[in-house]
Amino acid sequence: MEYIISERGKEQQQEVLLTDIEAMSVFQPRKQLDYGLIENLKMSEHIPAIKLAYHPEKFGEKLILIDGNHRYHSRKGIEEKINAVIYKYETELEMFVDAAKANMNHGKMLTKEEKQTSIIKIIECIPEDDFSATKLANELGGQCVREMRKMNCFVKVKRLVGEKEIEKVNISKADILCRLLLSDYTTEQFLDFYKNYAHLNFNDLNKVINASIKGEAIPEDIAKLAINKVDDLLEKVDEYELELGVSVEEQVVIHDDEELEQKYITQIDEPDFKPETLLKSIFGETRTAIKTLKEFNSKGAFKENKSLLKEEINHLKEDLKELEGLLED
Repeated sequence: MEYIISERGKEQQQEVLLTDIEAMSVFQPRKQLDYGLIENLKMSEHIPAIKLAYHPEKFGEKLILIDGNHRYHSRKGIEEKINAVIYKYETELEMFVDAAKANMNHGKMLTKEEKQTSIIKIIECIPEDDFSATKLANELGGQCVREMRKMNCFVKVKRLVGEKEIEKVNISKADILCRLLLSDYTTEQFLDFYKNYAHLNFNDLNKVINASIKGEAIPEDIAKLAINKVDDLLEKVDEYELELGVSVEEQVVIHDDEELEQKYITQIDEPDFKPETLLKSIFGETRTAIKTLKEFNSKGAFKENKSLLKEEINHLKEDLKELEGLLED
């Protein structure tokens, strides 16, 4: 090695040939380069030193870029050398951790997805028995311990189902799926469950998981799950009425010489209660129900129950129209 290897706390900057540096995508947390930022950096005469990793057992004499990708690209093709600090690494795990820490603590802010992807790469390098959410959260500069645990659940599920199948779930879904792994489910049972239900939205997947853990029958008809979602919505309205002291009654009113039934709020027990609080909550549940129904458009079970589903959707539309009228009043 013709360059100087720095010790922690005793960093030594030096000019490094750009041709000796390799910017491997696996160590770059960002999904894509910001070419506007690169153009701005090109106009800067002096830029902070980039960070390079020397891991001869894995990469030979090549220096791997782990911090400063935009700075590196701003000088590539224009200059021969760039100011850098070089550290020696014993494992790829150490490189992933340093790359993640550097990009979380300075420079252009990582998106939530980029941060998650970076942390997942780190966890994949840690033997399952050695993983500590608290330790990793501290190593990454005080990240949320709960989020570390959720991403570890994602890695656990990924190890079981493989790279291709993991695309069916996000981190939140993987988190609740791990509850099955903590129960008496065998690996074979878990894979069978994943194949049948991983495509469900979060709320329905959670219901199926709860039923499975309790030993209850799991609804096989996906369209039936969608209808149950609408039923849950109507039950939720009743719950809000009781919880908030709101009484909904029927009244016959005359509108354009036609008798119309109209629901309205007649009583509010709490003097500081705002009706829109109730209505916004109901709208939130309604949007969830409608989104669920849309997801079943491509399922065979949807066609079998199409008339019933259309009827439920029409009921939703009527409820929304009434609630919108109340907001306008």
